[in-house]
Amino acid sequence: MKKLLLFYVLLATVTSRSQNYTFNLVTKYTVITEQFNTEVVGYTNTENDSYYLRIRKSDNELSAALYDFENVKRHDFNIKSSIVNGEIMFDFEFLMTSNIMNFHKKNYSKYVYDFTTVSKNDSLEQISLKIYPNAKKKKPLDTIIFEVQEISENLFPAFRVNCLHTYEFLSALNPFKNGIVVRGSGTNTRGNPIHYELKEWKPVQFDLLVPKSKR
Repeated sequence: MKKLLLFYVLLATVTSRSQNYTFNLVTKYTVITEQFNTEVVGYTNTENDSYYLRIRKSDNELSAALYDFENVKRHDFNIKSSIVNGEIMFDFEFLMTSNIMNFHKKNYSKYVYDFTTVSKNDSLEQISLKIYPNAKKKKPLDTIIFEVQEISENLFPAFRVNCLHTYEFLSALNPFKNGIVVRGSGTNTRGNPIHYELKEWKPVQFDLLVPKSKR
């Protein structure tokens, strides 16, 4: 495991009526296209991938959103970062809750996913993922090539929710093997090349509360 700086989180205001979300993993991916270079810090729960928290840094600005797929909700926050005793600290301020759009597209249930091993050595396995609109498999919607480092847990969901836009909530997309994606490439929704690289990851223990009265 890589040595990392620690991510500390503070929630500014919590009410007695709130929804609690627990996270036990933090990952940091760099997403690169011809138009932008974005850092995505994601908090996930390795035992429950029905929600995740994404912190994005683009053009020196931070934004945070918590996606709850079970309740089809998105919770937005103002976020500020500071350095305390040499460590990064995030300070959250709850803003609003909205519905996740396009969540129940009928065609999602027909998608078929093919995982094929391209190459493998002692530490890394290169995998090709093809996503088809249906079982006919005539033409893939997307082809993604990624490298997986073998570890004792299946941390592919952290890559899926942080990097694979439009497929974030499709838990059926997860491969049934242990490992963590360290880099990958494919195309974005505009058809342009996109690259992913894992910069940091580590276990954490972090709870975030969302006021129910404002949902």
